Amino acid sequence: VPTATKAPTATPTAAPAATPTPTRVGPAATSTPTPAVGPVATPTPTVAPIPSPSPTAKRGGALVFGAVALAANYDSQVISNLPASGNMAPLYTNLFYNPGGDVIVCEICVDQQYQLENAGKTLAFNIKPGIKFHNGQEMTSADVKYSLEKMMGQIDGVVSPRCGVIKEYVDNIQAPSRYALRINLARPSPFVSKALAMFFCVIYPAGTTREQLQDQPNGSGPFILKEKLVGSHMRLERNPNYFKPGLPYLDSITVRQVADNVALAAAFLAHRLDMTVPLRGLDYREQFGKLEARGEIVRVEIAEKRFIGVGALVSKPPFDNLKLRQAVGLAIDRSEFGKAIFDNHYQPTVLFGPDTGWGRPESEIWDVVPGWGKGAKKQQEIEQAKRLVAEAGYSTGIDVEIMSSSNSAGGNVASDELLGAMLGKIGIRAKITFVTGAVRDLRLINHEWNLGQAAGTMSTGDPDEFLGGYFITGAARNWYAYSSKEIDQLFVQMSSELDPVKRKQLVRQMEDITMVKDAVSAPLPLTYTSTYWYTYVRGYDPTGYAGTYGGGVTRRESVWLDGKGQ
Repeated sequence: VPTATKAPTATPTAAPAATPTPTRVGPAATSTPTPAVGPVATPTPTVAPIPSPSPTAKRGGALVFGAVALAANYDSQVISNLPASGNMAPLYTNLFYNPGGDVIVCEICVDQQYQLENAGKTLAFNIKPGIKFHNGQEMTSADVKYSLEKMMGQIDGVVSPRCGVIKEYVDNIQAPSRYALRINLARPSPFVSKALAMFFCVIYPAGTTREQLQDQPNGSGPFILKEKLVGSHMRLERNPNYFKPGLPYLDSITVRQVADNVALAAAFLAHRLDMTVPLRGLDYREQFGKLEARGEIVRVEIAEKRFIGVGALVSKPPFDNLKLRQAVGLAIDRSEFGKAIFDNHYQPTVLFGPDTGWGRPESEIWDVVPGWGKGAKKQQEIEQAKRLVAEAGYSTGIDVEIMSSSNSAGGNVASDELLGAMLGKIGIRAKITFVTGAVRDLRLINHEWNLGQAAGTMSTGDPDEFLGGYFITGAARNWYAYSSKEIDQLFVQMSSELDPVKRKQLVRQMEDITMVKDAVSAPLPLTYTSTYWYTYVRGYDPTGYAGTYGGGVTRRESVWLDGKGQ
């Protein structure tokens, strides 16, 4: 874990020229689990054929959608910003693939099948011959081995922020022949296949460096990059040598860069876009509703599988002080926040939302979890927070910086101003520093911050990804510099537990420790994301196991247009 350094002076920060590269980190946090564990979950691979071309699908046409950011480079493994990385998904393929629903297959294997050996601890693959990268080079097991090791930081010391969680499971990877691949796990886990199906976890040719990916992609996906102009657009064209017969249907995809969600909604309503990326908030909800009622557009609303909280860097002053962190959590009025920011269209959450299958119901949150009081209970919490600030050694109050960013999932200026006002009631005087999303990510990674909204995504719907990616010692996205032997041990036990009831109990225990006992982050309400597209866009379904984070839906290889662009 990188050493925490002093946070920069609170001044506006200009946008950098390129997306930040994650800090190099040390060895796996739980590479050799030692605590006793419960029954071991043996994964069963789901086998499904490659989707056949739709008999009604029309080939041709140009799809246009918007994004608030275009990736500054093409290193999909390390770009964790969702708008930027998502629009690169059509350029690449993965080892595993989510074609829809809960199905997970080996995308690049012969017949999409793989074998389990050694009581589920070894995953054995036969790579399909003839898959070509865009430069004409054939994909082999050596390329896959190299890419997986690169995600885990074993090639250059850079751990993928989202895919690097697999280092907590993988013992070693072997490529015994040109097309044979074996992944040996420290313990059996069905989570590994889910994680590697995320669109971040792509395959590069062996030897590809981070520097080479700054200027040019080299994937094997359904589309090839033809043009990109940062600040304007990115254009992709059909890969004529794609290894899936009949796909993709579209001739091209154009990603238009827009300023923010307001501009995205406006461009869609003006018919300059055929579909939106997931849209948060309430902008233009009334206009969208009218179009939906007339049958002109399709809307899919998904409860967010993520966490947003007012997090703190716990390894250095002032928020190495537990009482000060607890005071922050008690001061925030979640009911007021949900009304002001989400117009009461939200769900309460502690670490996992109620709709994830792992969270607790509202009846176990409001007026129960510290900080989630309403009315008189909230006033009691505010008074308690004032006392904690004084007990922490700040009887006259304290000045802190809140890091804010308008194009990041972890908060924006409006919500940060509201939070600043709430903290001011207990003597925490917040100065808001506005930074770009890229700078915010860099400061989080390098532990150069002290307080701010930080979001965590549970792309797969599995708590292994979230807890292993954000809260165990040395985790790739442990922005808080948090370390707890208790959490590290519980993680291995939870990850290995077969019984779903016992596993949920362990998840709840870890939630209570991180969010309540250690007060690493003060949870905030979650809203919902809505994806919209005009009815002539067919073959798009963002409701698979990984939602918009799964490679299947994000690549748009099965999308086709009915009555537009043919």
